[in-house]
Amino acid sequence: MVPNEYLGFVEVCESQLAFNPDNDGVLTGAAKLATHEGPWHSVWERFCEAPNRYPTIPLKIRQCCMPDLDLFSNADTHGSWPQWNETQEKDLRKTLNTTRDLPPHTARNRILELDKEHRDRRKLVWAEIGESQLALALRHLARLAEFTKNSIAGGTVEDIAAGYKHFGWKADSASLRARTEDWVRRFWPARECSPPACGLHRF
Repeated sequence: MVPNEYLGFVEVCESQLAFNPDNDGVLTGAAKLATHEGPWHSVWERFCEAPNRYPTIPLKIRQCCMPDLDLFSNADTHGSWPQWNETQEKDLRKTLNTTRDLPPHTARNRILELDKEHRDRRKLVWAEIGESQLALALRHLARLAEFTKNSIAGGTVEDIAAGYKHFGWKADSASLRARTEDWVRRFWPARECSPPACGLHRF
């Protein structure tokens, strides 16, 4: 950016955003962006439209102090902070690990509860840039939990074939989709199925 263009940029920042990049600093701007109150909301929307064009922004926001958490903290209050999303991913990973040895019906209920807790994170910008892999995979696990509520193991061979044709294949599809998400490859060896899928996929 040539000097005259930069001066114009600073003037726009001061007049429209009450922010001076030179005097206030980058981290102040990053914090204002994450909070996106007032005129900063349109700036935040611009970032969310094409986050991959601004790869340093998440790093800068991580260097800022996130607002304190409380019992009512959620994607609406803290979803613009990547460190909050990262904590949510870590907590989800730990919880998913505990489903490995649960009875199938208990695992199904737990997966469905987790999906309700984390589904809003799939709408955040962090999912767009690959930082919500567990939340994304969870939607497939939730489908798997729903489709495996009814067993096809019973009756004649024709009955089993009809059950699989009607809904059983949907469980297989959801299981395969869940296992292709990056979180499975990163957190569980390729020779093993994911713990949630192992716990649910028993007809």
